[in-house]
Formats: sequence, structure tokens, C-alpha cells
Amino acid sequence: MLKNKGFHMWLDEIDIAMDQTNKRIATKVMNRAKKLTPVRTGYLKSRWELKKIKRANYRVTNDASYARYVEDGTANMEGRHMLKTAMAEHGIKTR
Repeated sequence: MLKNKGFHMWLDEIDIAMDQTNKRIATKVMNRAKKLTPVRTGYLKSRWELKKIKRANYRVTNDASYARYVEDGTANMEGRHMLKTAMAEHGIKTR
């Protein structure tokens, strides 16, 4: 039993380290996306948020109703790709 307890403590330490690392990377991605966000009123830039989905899994979100259109563009406007660029700069592949 003692061997298993040590092993599980080691796994917990790995989980904690992975969580901290992923949070740090996600925070860097979010901060870079903010810097790349075009500003008219500042609302879009202020709506970036980091959400923890589960241990070691984070999501960078923006809940401005028009964030998607600024990111991806429309038929009348070129996309700015703030999040995609920020992710690529940190070695994260996008779809």
C-alpha cells in the first residue's frame, strides 16, 4: 500500500505541474490576443477571459457578441485573427 501512495502523490504532483504550465501558457495566449485586438471602444479588448474547463485544461474566450466576426472576418471585412495569431505564436495549432 505504501508504494501506491507514493506513486499517487507523484501523479498528483505531475497533475499540478501540468495545470500550472497550461494555465501559464493560456494566460500568455490571452494577453497576446488582447494586445492584437483592435480598439474602437475598448469593449472587445476588455472581454477576453481565461476559463478553467477541468484540471490542466483552459480556454481563452471572448464573449463580445461580435468577437467572432472580428476574429474571422465577414464578407465585407478581413478577419483580424487575434486569437489564432496568439495561439500560433505559442506553438498551438488551430483548426
